[in-house]
Amino acid sequence: YGDWSSDVCSSDLKRARANVFGDFTLLQLIHTGENGKLYRALWKRKAREVALRIFPKGFGSDRMLVRKLKERLPQAANIHHENLVRLYCGGQYRDSKQRKRWFLVTEYMVGGSLRDRLAARSQPLPVVDVVKFGIDIATGLRAAEQTGIRHRNVNPSCILFDAEGQARLGDFLHARPETDGSIDATRTERPLAELVYHSPEQIRGQADLTPAADLYSLAVCMYEALTLRSPFPTAEQGVLELVRAIREDRPPSPRKFNEDIPPRLANLILDTLAKAVERRPTCAEAFLDRLARTTENPANGS
Repeated sequence: YGDWSSDVCSSDLKRARANVFGDFTLLQLIHTGENGKLYRALWKRKAREVALRIFPKGFGSDRMLVRKLKERLPQAANIHHENLVRLYCGGQYRDSKQRKRWFLVTEYMVGGSLRDRLAARSQPLPVVDVVKFGIDIATGLRAAEQTGIRHRNVNPSCILFDAEGQARLGDFLHARPETDGSIDATRTERPLAELVYHSPEQIRGQADLTPAADLYSLAVCMYEALTLRSPFPTAEQGVLELVRAIREDRPPSPRKFNEDIPPRLANLILDTLAKAVERRPTCAEAFLDRLARTTENPANGS
């Protein structure tokens, strides 16, 4: 995991400073977004394929975000679990113009993301596949709970799959700060595609989130995988209308769009999408207990 300091991951960065990312060969641009560019890369010294994220140029100007990143780097590096994407190293380097830039190196997930899988399909994922990734991700969230870490941004892009098809949760360090504030007409910079996975309490700007917030986001992902639609449709819908729907509207049962979904599974998803935190499963263990029961006799479950 490297030698963490307040600014850099020392041993790996010294090499990068001398020759920008000289220890990495960029193989493929995977994604470009608000968190910068994500590459599949070869870490030559380790002879290992990794995911290399280079944050946007303006990332370092947000002192709050940088402070949170520094705090979370060692926390995330200390989490070792088969359902969480492994963090190898990260920190700062200087680009060709001697500007400070931030980067992260994580495990590369050859199976791609849930977002990739859904985009390639015309039919929902099979129920058994959704239950499986739900169990995998909730198990990872349970491990994170034990360290006191909240993800805050669970969505299909950070649900990733290894070569065997096991789901792992990534992007813990890309979650937003605790004190974002509520979403209103002056804070419309977040894309609808991200907001739709946020719980009502996150939308209100609540800082002290419970595990139920991440479980809510996981339930949105499962709803989408089972129906190929969001519980809160975003097409031709502005941010304020989406925010209102998340705060006030009860989603329709996913069985309305896919009758193959067992009633027990549909009920668990709807309960986990409850507006009131106290009406949801309180922790990942409680969610896992109920999710396991949905597979006992899914055809006749109620």
